[in-house]
Formats: sequence, structure tokens, C-alpha cells
Amino acid sequence: MSDTRSIVVERVMPHPIEKVWRALTTSALVADWLMQNDFAATEGHRFAFGATPVPGWSGVTNCVVLKVEAPDIEGVERARASKNLPVVFTKQEANAVIAHLRGENRLIASLLYGSGLRIMEAVRLRVKDIDFSRNEITVRDGKGEKDRLTMLSQSLNPALTVQVDTVKRLHDEDLKKGGGEVYLPYALERKYKNAARDFLWQYVFPAGKLSEDPRTGKERRHHASEQNVQRAVKTALRAAGIKKARSCHSFRHSFATHLLEDGYDIRTVQELLGHKDVRTTMIYTHVLNRGGRGVRSPLDHNDLWRYAKSGTLNPAMLPRGTGHFNSEKWRTRAKAILADHYSAGGHECPG
Repeated sequence: MSDTRSIVVERVMPHPIEKVWRALTTSALVADWLMQNDFAATEGHRFAFGATPVPGWSGVTNCVVLKVEAPDIEGVERARASKNLPVVFTKQEANAVIAHLRGENRLIASLLYGSGLRIMEAVRLRVKDIDFSRNEITVRDGKGEKDRLTMLSQSLNPALTVQVDTVKRLHDEDLKKGGGEVYLPYALERKYKNAARDFLWQYVFPAGKLSEDPRTGKERRHHASEQNVQRAVKTALRAAGIKKARSCHSFRHSFATHLLEDGYDIRTVQELLGHKDVRTTMIYTHVLNRGGRGVRSPLDHNDLWRYAKSGTLNPAMLPRGTGHFNSEKWRTRAKAILADHYSAGGHECPG
């Protein structure tokens, strides 16, 4: 029995069958296959395939059925998602970039690196979400509409306090002018009638001027533009002489990587970043290139090699109970150990 199958194409239908056929044949692959099998995209041929409404979906969906033998498709593989390692600053590079920033942009970049925030999480930060007493920041409605807690660097407390005081003065001026409203998410504006004018709901980094809310038509003060921060960071990258493709998000990558370098548990880093799956956080262990525990190979403790080359020995290498050591004696011992190591691997000892 021949294996004859039907090719069924479905499309949601606010349109007649002619438009479905036209959309179907706009695909180069589908059009080529139809032409090879003597099917032309003409109005005369469309009746040969029939247009049958799906039961229960009458007037909504139509099926175009081509009653022909489907071609065998072989050697097709699923597209694999690319795995790109994040670009990370060194600690020196991160500090150098921040040092070339000024004003609000510097404070925002410091939050990206010091708290692991995303750029939009930083500019949307509200006054009520900063807890100076506990050195905590509550990230509201982050990626995936999830809230999380993250750390607040103690070194940023003075600058953030000044920023909040500045926002307070600006908010008071707006209230005197009859404004002072801010956007509230979801239905909070209907639930809490006066919350939009409350200082606690104001953005920590407000825009420099008022703007019209396209949803309601009200004049409000929005948060600072994330594009201004991104431009400032790019300028700081050039000024710092860093010639790699990096962005604001590199500060967040660096936050996670440097915490792992300092020996913090990967589960803790996962919670601070707000990752749902620890496998997402584990990508930073690949950036470390030395495993999640930061394990160092015994061969990398190369005090013997440095001593054999320079004659300078780390006293911690000496056996216990050795009160003193003869420089030439230990130099000879170091060379002997290195010679045994290289000969065991079939190589000649360098130097």
C-alpha cells in the first residue's frame, strides 16, 4: 500500500480563502514545491484543493488540503540554540568605567555592578524599594514579572541618600505646581487613589522634565531614559581604553562572576540575580574557566618553579621543624623535583 498523506495548512480566518492561498505561496520553499508538483497559485486551481471549515470553528478557521503524496524530508536537524558566554569586566575594568561616569549615570552603573541589577530595573527603582537599614533593594516586576531581594552596597548609601533627598525636593516642587503624579503599574492607581502623588512611589532616578502619559493623557514625571545611561557607558568604555564589545549588562555579568570568584555559593548568586534555574547561573562558572568551586590545580602552585629560576623560596614550602635552610640546598632540591616531574611526562626540564 502506498504511503499517501495529506498536507494540511491551517490559518486563523478573518480572511477569505484567496488570501490564505496568497499567504501560503509567499513562502519561497512552499512555492517552489508547489511549482515542482504542477500546482499554480491561480484562482482556477484553488477550488481543486477545497476549503473545508473545521467543525466547531465555522467562519473562524479554514483548512487547505492538498491531497498529494507528501515528499520525504531527510537530513533535517532541529535548530540548536546558540550558547554564548557573557562578556565580563575584570574588577579593574569595572572600576575604571565607573570612574569615567558622572552624576546619575555613575550611580546607576554602580547599582548595576554592585547589586546585579538590569538596566531597566535600575531606572525603574522607586524610593520605597530601597531599605538603607538592611542594605537591601527590592526589585519589583523584574524579568518574568518576578520580585526579588538583592544587596545594596554600603559604599553607595551616602550617594543614594543624597539622590533620594534631591528627588524629594523635586517632588515637592511638582506638587506645588499641581503635578507630582507618577505612573503606577496594573490597577494600583484605581485601588489607591492618592498613591500616584505619594513620595514613596516616586522614581529614584526621575526624568529631567515632565511628559504626557500616552495611556491616560496625564502629564507626569517618568523615570530617566535607559538610553542615556547606555550612551554614557559606551563613552566611558572608550575613555577607559577598553576595546571589547561590552554594554550595561556586562556589569550584571561581572557582579555574578566576581561573587563566584570570591567563593560565594552559586545558590546565593542565583537568588540575587533572580534566575529561576540554577543552570542559568552556572554559565558564569564557565566564564571563570576553573569550575564552580574555584578549584586550583596543584600544579599551579609553582613556588618550586619560581625558586628554581630565581632562587627565591616561599618559606611556607619548608618542612615543619626546619629552623633555617641553605639557599643552594633548596635550590638543588627544587631542580630535582622539577626534573622528576618533566621526565615522568617524557619532556626535558626547561632551564
